[in-house]
Amino acid sequence: MDLINLEMFDFEGKLRVQVNHQSAQEVADIDARVDAEIAAKKKKASQPKPKLPTVSISLPTGAKNVEVSATELKFNIGNGKAKPFAESLRKKFKQDKWKETEGMLDAMFGLIILEKDEQSLQINYVETGILPAEVTISARGVELERAKSK
Repeated sequence: MDLINLEMFDFEGKLRVQVNHQSAQEVADIDARVDAEIAAKKKKASQPKPKLPTVSISLPTGAKNVEVSATELKFNIGNGKAKPFAESLRKKFKQDKWKETEGMLDAMFGLIILEKDEQSLQINYVETGILPAEVTISARGVELERAKSK
């Protein structure tokens, strides 16, 4: 069946009309392309996603309130320990061929962003000196896990 689309709009006080015609073959071709795209998306969605590489993080001694998910690792640590911990992670990942794209470590806060291929790690800490320091490690393109205690 042919498809005729009629569009009416006002332009400078006059009514304008635009008519578009598509033959039955054109409409069938569009429908076939849409159906093929839908089928391809369903097929892709039904396939198992590739397993992301895993990065194991050793927590410092005394880490408390540890929260671990596949993309984020949070914990508290005693005052004065967050910056040295961040520096040790920076050194470890640089040895493992991660590239530092941003880095700033201060006594009260710090941020390090490391990248390797399509993977990214972000290390943040806030250390007020009053409350225990809060450390957050976030990942993109890689899964995080807490290293097993030795």
